[in-house]
Amino acid sequence: MPGAIYAGLAFLLGMALRLLPRMLVPTILSQDAYFHLAMIRTVRSQGWRAARRQMVGYPLGFHVILSRMPRRLLRVFERVNGIVWDLLQTALFVATVRYVGSATTSVNVILGALLIFIAPAWLYVGLGPRAHHLTERVFGELAVSVVMCALWFYSTSGNAWWIGGALVAGAILLNASKFSAQVLFLFCAVLVLVRRDPVFVIVPLGAVALGVLLSGGTYWVILREQARHLAWYRIAVREGTVPVAHRNSLVRAYQLWREGGSNAAGRYILLHHSLIIGVLQHPALVIVAAWALRYGTMAVPSYPMQWLLAAILCWIATSARFGLFLGEAERYLIHAVIPEYFLFVMFVLPVWPAAGWCLLAYSVLWLFAQVYLLKRLESAEDLREPARRELVAFLRTLRRMRFATFGAGVMWDLAYETDHEHFLLSSSKHIDWKDLFSTYPFTRWAGMATQECELLVLEHAGVERARVAGVVLDYPIASSVLLFENVGYMVYRLPASQTC
Repeated sequence: MPGAIYAGLAFLLGMALRLLPRMLVPTILSQDAYFHLAMIRTVRSQGWRAARRQMVGYPLGFHVILSRMPRRLLRVFERVNGIVWDLLQTALFVATVRYVGSATTSVNVILGALLIFIAPAWLYVGLGPRAHHLTERVFGELAVSVVMCALWFYSTSGNAWWIGGALVAGAILLNASKFSAQVLFLFCAVLVLVRRDPVFVIVPLGAVALGVLLSGGTYWVILREQARHLAWYRIAVREGTVPVAHRNSLVRAYQLWREGGSNAAGRYILLHHSLIIGVLQHPALVIVAAWALRYGTMAVPSYPMQWLLAAILCWIATSARFGLFLGEAERYLIHAVIPEYFLFVMFVLPVWPAAGWCLLAYSVLWLFAQVYLLKRLESAEDLREPARRELVAFLRTLRRMRFATFGAGVMWDLAYETDHEHFLLSSSKHIDWKDLFSTYPFTRWAGMATQECELLVLEHAGVERARVAGVVLDYPIASSVLLFENVGYMVYRLPASQTC
């Protein structure tokens, strides 16, 4: 009975903490969230077959699932998306502890469940949104955990049914998240070398085959386009034309310190240095490493150590310049939160009980720091909102048209809040990324030649950012008609003879 009471109290505390950020900041602050809302609306209105022809190479599994949800409920779900999927992953964590863990106290399991539910890695405001906005990232992380835990259960029990579960979860994952698909492939590549078990080859290959069947044969296109995008991104990183190319540079930090002082350098390190971010987001991993150095790991099951090792190797490799094109490095660590907290609960808490309460205090302080950052973002958004609402109101007076944008400050919100189509959400034609962007996210007129856009929406601040970055706005503004302008935005009607 006391265990049930403690579990209930921990659940209520965790839910209160997780609900707090979006209760205090209900505004949608992320263009990523608007992108997913727009895609869900497209799938709902046109069906997934038509939507997949317009979004060539993008997996729509996550959007198909949520397209069954009524629009009003979807706007509520947008605020709790991270909570729902993280709650399921927390339940998976508890099931894992009970299934493969040795005997431990109920209090430790309950504390571990609370700690993982408010893990700093799950609650951050940084380069991309996660728990605080609608995104497929959290769903993809859950799917990776299901695959990896199923393989863990198989390695423990020898029951082949767990391989079947891993295949199904892997196929769903591949059709929902391109980044998590990379994680699965890379983790399995490390584990097959470490464990020398062919199941880590069979599962990803089998998931691809099953994913092709689930997608009606279109997953091959997704896989091909992902390979093309990574090839472009690798070159763009080498040429320094994408933001991620400037991550993890101590030289850059030193330059910022010289130019803007310690605040500028500190902000860069905290937001753009993957190794520092990884350590700050994973205090449990730091504590586990300290415990391992003190007591060794002879009694530790090999699988969670190897899963965590795969994540650490990917984190370090993708933090190096040669691996930057594979995405934000710290996100690989997030896909191994379950073994991280498993080791913490099963081996650290029994010998260092105070570590649990220290980690809880750190996690709560981290969450409040993220609320502060969200409030800062909301304040900045409030300054732009009147001008953006004027822009949306004007665009709603026009007939349905395809529009282009120059930067990333405004694009997916217009695709969701108006009937107009952003070219990236409505093009069935292959897009050559190297022609489309000279410096990401600023589009080039030369790369838009086949997209048949009628409108161009510009953000004054975005144009200024491009100018500072040395990027030229090469659209035919002189021969275009200015339809709308306010303090924040401009809308041009592109000439029919030069329609992009």
